Amino acid sequence: MELPPEPVDAPSGKSFVVRYYRAGTMARFPSASNTPGQANGGGLLLLPLVLLGWVLHLAAFRGRWTVAVAPWHSLPGHRYRERAKSEAEAAARAAALSRCIQAGEWVPGTGSPPDV
Repeated sequence: MELPPEPVDAPSGKSFVVRYYRAGTMARFPSASNTPGQANGGGLLLLPLVLLGWVLHLAAFRGRWTVAVAPWHSLPGHRYRERAKSEAEAAARAAALSRCIQAGEWVPGTGSPPDV
């Protein structure tokens, strides 16, 4: 089971979640992959959706990854999303966006993020 994301705090007092996940899969919805019912067989209900997500990831999204920034606890606010070619590239971009938010250089809704 994957751990829930930690908030990234901006100097303005706002908190954001920076995540990366396979494009087109159920990983976009962390609550679906973290349900306790999965351990008791409830995950079998999600199996067709997970398989469909993998097919979409490979066929439609060509194995790309998504880097997403959203307000902490899904609060109202601006969101940002971009695609990366590999998991390593997505992880590096997520780390760079986290550093930009913590340093106060960028927050979603204030234009495009800096190229770091």
